[in-house]
Amino acid sequence: MKNLPGAEMGNDETLAPKRDLKTNLLGCGAVLLFALVALVGCNGCADYLSTHSPPSSEPPKSLQDELAEVRLVDKVEIRDVTVTVRLYLPAGTASEASFLDHAADAVRSEGKIIKARSKDLPATVKSVDFLVDTDVVDRLGNDRREKVMSFALRADDMKAANYDGLYGSDLLNIVHEGGVSSGAGRRIVEAWCAKPDNADRGGAFCAEMLGG
Repeated sequence: MKNLPGAEMGNDETLAPKRDLKTNLLGCGAVLLFALVALVGCNGCADYLSTHSPPSSEPPKSLQDELAEVRLVDKVEIRDVTVTVRLYLPAGTASEASFLDHAADAVRSEGKIIKARSKDLPATVKSVDFLVDTDVVDRLGNDRREKVMSFALRADDMKAANYDGLYGSDLLNIVHEGGVSSGAGRRIVEAWCAKPDNADRGGAFCAEMLGG
């Protein structure tokens, strides 16, 4: 028997079964329904994972580490009654007259962290001491890093201060003790205190640092 024209096939070939339009539509509907269910399920999975995901394996930063990350802060030590913060302003960071403005910015940043994390600060800590280093030239012409001044703020004041309203001279004016430790430090404080605004608003700081 002859095959009809166009219906020739090899021995291993079979014809695909015919599907009418109704069958095709039903098949498409089933696929769409399955996709919709899968999409809703995935959204549910995302919600579940967002609320039940395991905690990060990275431990939170300690207060000491966070304080040490502030710009110009070189080292931080938290001991029984004192937090010691060493600031380092390399040569060229600022002029003598604006040197303390940069130091005050660092003090403000430290204070904001201490206030936000006051529960992490040991209750025995009474004072936050700032030691300020910079580069100086000695009498033989050699450059070296040297502590030029230090000042302290009460821990309770740093925890209670409103840092949105304390900048520069206003902030340094709550220093409760301090002093210069070199001729370079005295020149820095004198230059800063010679500016009218600083002399008016930071008078207590200037008097404490210069022994007036």
